[in-house]
Amino acid sequence: MDFREDCTNIWDNTISGFSGYGFNRSLHFSELIDVYTSDGNYLETKSIQDIKSGEFVRSRDEKATKDIYIKVIDNHDHGELDLVEIELETGERVKCTMNHKFRTKETGEMLPLWHILKEEYSIVVG
Repeated sequence: MDFREDCTNIWDNTISGFSGYGFNRSLHFSELIDVYTSDGNYLETKSIQDIKSGEFVRSRDEKATKDIYIKVIDNHDHGELDLVEIELETGERVKCTMNHKFRTKETGEMLPLWHILKEEYSIVVG
């Protein structure tokens, strides 16, 4: 195999896949996630531990201000980390690590919870 072929293989088998969605296991394994078809039709709700590569989850394209449906590429288990439980404005409770990202009202960015708390930002819900 030559250098160019090696690079192509790395790109095709590793990097390109993450243009999709590597599901963030900064959530507790029992958190519930909605699964959709690629065009946004709801299929079922599963715990995060049961989400499989190839399934679609809802995300948000803030530039286009619309929901998008992203193909899950892989789950990455970060081992056991300390969890916190937060309550959103809707009353929903989420168990996650301090590194779990949420979209902020103030900036529209996806930021880790520790940063949101430090800056006293608000989390976008809904």
